[in-house]
Amino acid sequence: MENWTWGLSLIALTIIIHATGIAVIAVSANRIRNRLQSEDARWHALTITIGLIGAVGFLLAVLHGIEALIWATVYWWLGALRLPQEALLYSVDSITTRGASGLMLERAGE
Repeated sequence: MENWTWGLSLIALTIIIHATGIAVIAVSANRIRNRLQSEDARWHALTITIGLIGAVGFLLAVLHGIEALIWATVYWWLGALRLPQEALLYSVDSITTRGASGLMLERAGE
């Protein structure tokens, strides 16, 4: 039951962080778009749109990195992986569904 409690708590935290981050990014992007439309900057529209999409992509990557770091910290803190570096690699590997690191979580009591 303890594993389920940890897992569901982390999932809920990840969803809250992700939803909040996306909402902040969306509101910020909308404000920038509205400001640009009001300033008659239409001749820069393509350049600004490309920059805005790039910034949103970067911020989403940062958001995923924060979430991976939280999961890695818990994996390490609970002793599921021995080294923080391994925990981070496992976390990123799991988030991306890559699965090629070959790392396995330790069983409780081992």
